[in-house]
Amino acid sequence: MTRAPAQRMDLLQHSVPHSGGQEGNRDFDGLDRLAWPPEAKEDVTDLERARRAKLWVFEAAERLMSDQKLYRQPTVTLTMLAKKLNVSTRCLSASIGHYAGQSFRDYVNTYRVSYVRKALRRPAPDRPPIAQVAIEAGFISPSTFYAAFKRQWGMTPRQCIKEARSLERAQQCRADTASG
Repeated sequence: MTRAPAQRMDLLQHSVPHSGGQEGNRDFDGLDRLAWPPEAKEDVTDLERARRAKLWVFEAAERLMSDQKLYRQPTVTLTMLAKKLNVSTRCLSASIGHYAGQSFRDYVNTYRVSYVRKALRRPAPDRPPIAQVAIEAGFISPSTFYAAFKRQWGMTPRQCIKEARSLERAQQCRADTASG
């Protein structure tokens, strides 16, 4: 019998005494029960349970960020996301750091920059202004947006648009060559 998501989230709030054995990460105590049904009686180490819990928290954060598009809220914080998941900020931060290899701020900005990049790759008549897309993506200031964009892609948004135009022209050339 698998627990319903609401019940699984409630378990995250409860602390379980450390069970001994190998030293585990106390931030994730109790989370090991979330990833497996009760009939799965495996003898795993505390470190393995902590790893599975960390992964579960990261995957839950990924789902919230992509499904609810939380990154588009300029005021999204580690605390806000941790509350939605019913985990500590330390637990969430450790999960994001381990699996995304980023700080929470960089993690959110990765989603935002991807949103902007998709918008900038639209054909010219459908492409909104860069500043408008950055605001829609959740960036508060242009300087934060430009710095995050350049850090992630190694180019400015304008260079991204030029690259998209080059791709459009190349695709048009291929289409013209194939049809004629």
